[in-house]
Amino acid sequence: MIRCVIPTIIKSILREHAVTLVKWIIISNYYNKIMKRGKMMKVATRHFVRPEFMNHHQTLYAGYISEWVTEAAMIGVTEKLGTNEYVVLAALKEVVIKKEVVSGMILQLDYEVSKIGVTSIEISVEGKNFLTGESHLTGRAVFVTVDENGKKRAHGLS
Repeated sequence: MIRCVIPTIIKSILREHAVTLVKWIIISNYYNKIMKRGKMMKVATRHFVRPEFMNHHQTLYAGYISEWVTEAAMIGVTEKLGTNEYVVLAALKEVVIKKEVVSGMILQLDYEVSKIGVTSIEISVEGKNFLTGESHLTGRAVFVTVDENGKKRAHGLS
């Protein structure tokens, strides 16, 4: 009798809490991913993906992706330097769309400083579904600091 009752109780609990369990698994996987990298990304911005942003395949147009990755990276470099004066974009690198971004999604863009040079700072960006935490895209942007004449100059970070 006990053998039959326990599995039934477990099934009942799982059915009642399936959504909570799935959310917990997603959150714990995301937490483990962050901890393995040893860095915590910061939220830069969120965008509500509207129908007018879609391409002819009904996925987010790559031009918006490039613009939003650049914007998130600019927020990151501004936070790191404490200013955005005399900071210019030198390169947008390796924008990778891992999973389609569709209309109605809220795309959250997170950033972290990935490399600091003498005059340059590289910012890594990850775009993910705000509601599920699932990663949809990544990219990197390199910024350089310049003087009044547009020539590279050291930013003073190490």
